[in-house]
Amino acid sequence: MALVPLPAPGESFGSWMDAVARDNLCPRSTLLVKYWRLRKVPYAAAWRPTSSTDLAQISIATGVAEHALASLLIERYFDSGFPAPSLEEWWSDDLREFMRQEFVLHNHSRWCPLCIGDNGGRWMLRWKMAWSYACTTHKVFLAFRCLQCKSPQDSGIGLPTRRLVCPTPIDPKNVARRCGHPLTDVPVIPVTDRRLIELQAWIDHGLGDAPRPSNGPSAQPLFVFPVTVYLALRLRTPEMFTDADPAIATAAANPFDTADELTKFYGPGSGDAAHPLLMAGAISLADRFCRGKNRREATALFADLAYTELVTRTPKWMAYEPLSMPWRMRRYALPALLKHLVDRRVVQDTPAYGFHHRDRLTPHSRATEAIGEMLNNPLKF
Repeated sequence: MALVPLPAPGESFGSWMDAVARDNLCPRSTLLVKYWRLRKVPYAAAWRPTSSTDLAQISIATGVAEHALASLLIERYFDSGFPAPSLEEWWSDDLREFMRQEFVLHNHSRWCPLCIGDNGGRWMLRWKMAWSYACTTHKVFLAFRCLQCKSPQDSGIGLPTRRLVCPTPIDPKNVARRCGHPLTDVPVIPVTDRRLIELQAWIDHGLGDAPRPSNGPSAQPLFVFPVTVYLALRLRTPEMFTDADPAIATAAANPFDTADELTKFYGPGSGDAAHPLLMAGAISLADRFCRGKNRREATALFADLAYTELVTRTPKWMAYEPLSMPWRMRRYALPALLKHLVDRRVVQDTPAYGFHHRDRLTPHSRATEAIGEMLNNPLKF
């Protein structure tokens, strides 16, 4: 090929593919078929390698090593690079699968308007993880939708040259008419809570995208017990964020401002994970439960507020029932938090089908033993 720009550190495959197409002045389909000589190319805009054969062929055509190409794919977080705890193999495999299902933004990507303005439109792979909510370089929250048309980005539409503007079609009768709003012009929201930047730095390190931070407590318990973040996101109430970063408090108090747009693209109930401010709030709460000085009081207050909210939402003609949580999810939640949720009847403590009664949620459950082992023998994270 005439021009093959090297992948930027941490870049996604789609972003790099568009950079190659842009520098060679060709559309994606021409790049894939003529230059990379791939036989079967479904919808070129959203194409990505699905086999080692694809990677080998692209490596031959571009001169970029196969392992470097593999590092551009979301699978690298879960195949080997994801910091699952080395307690038992079943724990590690199931944990990776849970994170893949619940916290990957499959059809879109967040972005830092300042970063893509500086690097000419190169998008990072970690921005497709729901736990990426802030840019540690510019200390701002990531953007997640176009300011003008309210659409998410990185959905595989538009031309490779439009990584810096919104490519969303605005006329169903004429797909050539696109929004075109500059994505670098989306207003950035500064992160005022220093701990949020520390947590993002630790998360980026845990994903293998950054060196080990030199300050702030480790965020490893969040990776060990990701359901803690899931519960904080799903059971949150505005009262839980009165002392949070002002931007998070505002988003938590007005959760339905973007509900229609988010649900349209991500499905019912999935908009919360797509919203970086709500995710940042959930991670902040989970960190407080795991590492805070008053974590016992924090988890008890969370359970009380969650119970009140659930009872309020329950129609008067229905009897309130605690939420069901399968064992597969319970074992990835902080035991202290689960105990308060069960005691407060937010979550029902019923044994999973096929498990002995010893698997019921008790202070001496296997989850409690696991966190004790993890804290007594910390991993290199």
